[in-house]
Amino acid sequence: MKELDRAGLVRSWRDGRFVRYSVDIEGMLQLLSFLTEECCQRRPELCGAGVAAALRRQKVTDQ
Repeated sequence: MKELDRAGLVRSWRDGRFVRYSVDIEGMLQLLSFLTEECCQRRPELCGAGVAAALRRQKVTDQ
């Protein structure tokens, strides 16, 4: 989890003795964009419906 936190894919915070984690949505969308461009030849449909849907949502939010 520490490496995911360092990579910006999750966020962490202390809650007493525990360390809580949650997904960093922006970091995940950036990762999906990179993978789509570099691994899927900029064709999200090659990477699966979930990736294509996430990238469409990101484009709507960026506008």
